Amino acid sequence: MFSVTLLCHDYTLLSFQIRLTGELDYELGRRLYHIPVRASDRGAPYRRETEKIFTIAVENVNDMKPMFEYDECSVSMAKVSR
Repeated sequence: MFSVTLLCHDYTLLSFQIRLTGELDYELGRRLYHIPVRASDRGAPYRRETEKIFTIAVENVNDMKPMFEYDECSVSMAKVSR
């Protein structure tokens, strides 16, 4: 569903991107995604690492336009007097 791209220079993380690899559907799929991203310095003898969890919330959009059975309709109403 997601891919993570890292931009590094001289072993220093400058930025990263989380990208969709497919479509998300509000009605049929999950509403929340929790994506863990872990960084490590691979040091020896003591390795340091940290993890951050990013939450992606899927919002509903009106992608299902209303469809009508007929192109044109006519209605007539009687006038009610008081």
